Amino acid sequence: LSPRTEYVLYMYGVDTEGNALTDVDKLTFTTPAVAPVDCDFELVVGDNVTANSFSITIIPTDDTVAYYYDVFPAWMYEEYCLSDAANIPAFMAEYIPALATENNVTVPYAVGAMSNFGTIAHDFTLDDGIEANTSYFVFAIGIGADGTATTEATVVEIKTAAPATNTF
Repeated sequence: LSPRTEYVLYMYGVDTEGNALTDVDKLTFTTPAVAPVDCDFELVVGDNVTANSFSITIIPTDDTVAYYYDVFPAWMYEEYCLSDAANIPAFMAEYIPALATENNVTVPYAVGAMSNFGTIAHDFTLDDGIEANTSYFVFAIGIGADGTATTEATVVEIKTAAPATNTF
């Protein structure tokens, strides 16, 4: 369902042959608009930061709020958000519709697929492109069904360790 949209739900009984057994009942309703919610995020960096991996735990203050989290290398955080958490909502407003279009789905469907709820622990690894001696910015932000931000973004910087040195 899309926010701020009127829907009509039709209901009636049918038998196994498909014949109507009851009159048609209908229910008209409008989905609410996306609105800001009161939720903050605590991003806890694990004590296992290596050259090619780190873990993060995202703890929302409200487990019922849908949110999205991801990681930016420093150059991407600068390019897309000017290294400012206040610019992440504008980034998300462009990113989610583009992602939906790329995958040939609606924005509400994309939001549903990428939403998280409650506390989550995630390991970012070499498979995620994590490189040695590099700064990364992990963020979490509440998102509504229309792809807009419902909370402020919380960001934490993580610097991976230097690669192991050869002592031979």
